[in-house]
Parts: sequence; structure tokens; C-alpha cells
Amino acid sequence: MSKASRQRANREHPYTATPGYFISPLVLFGGGLLLVALSFSAGVLVQGQLAGTPKPVSPVPPPISLATPQGGLDRLALMQSIQQLKGHLAHAPEDLEARLQLGNALFDSESFTEAAVHYRLFLEKHPENPDVRTDLGTALHRSGLNEEAVREFRKAIEYAPRHLNAHYNLGVVLANELHDQAGAAQAWKGVLELAPNSPQAAQVRLSMPQLQAGR
Repeated sequence: MSKASRQRANREHPYTATPGYFISPLVLFGGGLLLVALSFSAGVLVQGQLAGTPKPVSPVPPPISLATPQGGLDRLALMQSIQQLKGHLAHAPEDLEARLQLGNALFDSESFTEAAVHYRLFLEKHPENPDVRTDLGTALHRSGLNEEAVREFRKAIEYAPRHLNAHYNLGVVLANELHDQAGAAQAWKGVLELAPNSPQAAQVRLSMPQLQAGR
């Protein structure tokens, strides 16, 4: 997807992963909100941007974490694809579609800091792309840079106020990492308004009581 984060040129480049990244539900444990890691290759397609391309959400849990791409490749094939894309970009650095594929492949390999570098390079040319900006925020979150992640999610919402996963991920990071329950509730209110029947909305409804209890 060029989804911004991901319509890939499958015929031109070897690596293909499925759409975007977002976060998943909340649980209360010992009086606190904990992150539960999603299987990074698991996910079902859900609506990522109303009027846009879908992104994956983990079918697995009750807790919170970032949605990851399903690459469909084994580890060896993924590493080979990364090397091929890097080789290609060494000769064609302006190929933004290949750069996006590389960012996604690096995310799939859990090289989140390096993936963020390539997402930033893509966004230098297309700063208004909310999908890639949301994926950048997710990669930053996975790298432990939560305040930067929040800034990217908010920028994505500025460009695309109806971007479902940007609202959802923003709420997750605010609740779990920055302990801003009021901000998280506001972000998740946007999820319920935008897509009340979505998997994200279902997770928000499960998480909201725990969020309110922690305020």
C-alpha cells in the first residue's frame, strides 16, 4: 500500500509486508497498566484510515502493544530482502517506494531504530503522509522514545484527523508509557467516534474502565 505505510511495489522490490502498525488493548495488573507484547508477525487487517488503507491489529490479546506488519517471510528470507533493498538504495537513493519497503522490513526484523531512519527519510519528501508517520511513531515507541512517538502520532492526526490508528496508538502510549490517562481517554474517544465497530474500538471499550480506575 502506498498506504503511505505500505502499498509496496511488489514487482519491483523483493520484500512485501502487510499494512501499517498500531497498538493494542489495555490490562490492569497490580494497580498498573502493563504492556503485553503482541506477536510481531500476527495481525488481522482492520481499517487503518477511514477512507484510506487498512492496517493490521493483533488478534491475540487483552493488553497493549504496537501492531506490526505481517511479512509472510521467514527470518532468512527477510534478512536477504533487507540486504537486497539496501543494495538497491545504495544506487537509487531516491526510490521512496524501496525505502518504505526497507523501513517495513527492518520493522519486521525488530530493527526499530533503523526502521525509523528510513521512515524519516521517506517523510522528508512526503511529510503529509499520515500512515508512514504513524508507523514512524510506532517504531519510535518500540525504540523507547515515547515522547517522540506521541509527537508523530499527533502530527499524523493534524494531517489526517480521521486516522484511526494514530488516535489509537496515541492513546496507548499516553496511557501506558506517559501515564496521561486524561490524554489517553481523549485520544480513544476519537477511536470510538471514528469507527465504533472496529477491533480498536472493541479494545478501547475493554480498556476504558481500567483507564478510568487509574485516574
